[in-house]
Amino acid sequence: MNLTDVKAKYKNYTPKNATNPTKVAVMILLATENDKTYVLFEKRSNIVSQPGDISFVGGHIEDGETAEAAAIREATEELNIKKENVKIISESDYFITINNRQMNSFLAELVDIKISEIKPNEEVEKLIAIPLDALLNAEKQTYVSEFGKKSEDDFPYHLIQGQKNYKFAKMKEYTYFYTLDETVIWGFTAKILSAFLDNLKK
Repeated sequence: MNLTDVKAKYKNYTPKNATNPTKVAVMILLATENDKTYVLFEKRSNIVSQPGDISFVGGHIEDGETAEAAAIREATEELNIKKENVKIISESDYFITINNRQMNSFLAELVDIKISEIKPNEEVEKLIAIPLDALLNAEKQTYVSEFGKKSEDDFPYHLIQGQKNYKFAKMKEYTYFYTLDETVIWGFTAKILSAFLDNLKK
């Protein structure tokens, strides 16, 4: 292969995430009733992963599907509502998790249906509506985990400078917790929530 071949390969090339992450879309769903705005969360049921956790509506992005379409589809499936009941306000922030998931988030409004009228599917134990003002005033607890060098016996230390004495960079993982009465929001749901609340406070 020569330079001409390389140029041909990269002609009209579209950059991508080379780590090929698993892609997920979630929805920060807002509902207003009696002049009060709520953020909707789900308590996950025992038939799905991470049972009992509090999360936003969302799930995997299917092949050929946009992140926005996936967020809307997941909302209609999990909440048993119509597409017309969800109005996208804006795409929000996205995140890359430590286990190589790309999480896209969308801000949306619940329309033409009351919170009490929503009957979620079997993946959802219950729907939780928390006043936006309560979330804005809630204390965020932050915990830091550090990850150090490789420790596996079969890691090829002999191929790198310094071998086992190489100064591997330490990675930090920040885990957030919000506690409101008996509801605990943590993990990536809390990270997405934190970014959303920070945007509102700016």
